[in-house]
Amino acid sequence: MIRFFKDLNGKAVIVSTGVTLILLFFIFLGSRDLQNFDAALITYFFGTIFAVFGITYRYAVWVATPTYLDVL
Repeated sequence: MIRFFKDLNGKAVIVSTGVTLILLFFIFLGSRDLQNFDAALITYFFGTIFAVFGITYRYAVWVATPTYLDVL
């Protein structure tokens, strides 16, 4: 399990966590402090949170990798 955390890209984790926290803030803000939050959709809520984190992480790693144009 420790090796798993060593393989993660630190900058991408920080960016993904930030984007996820911003999303959580807007969900909290948009649901009027969770007063209008539909509990029946909680699985979609967690799925969206995990998907945003994963997609943002993969995109941040992809942007950070050198391209073939850098070699030329």
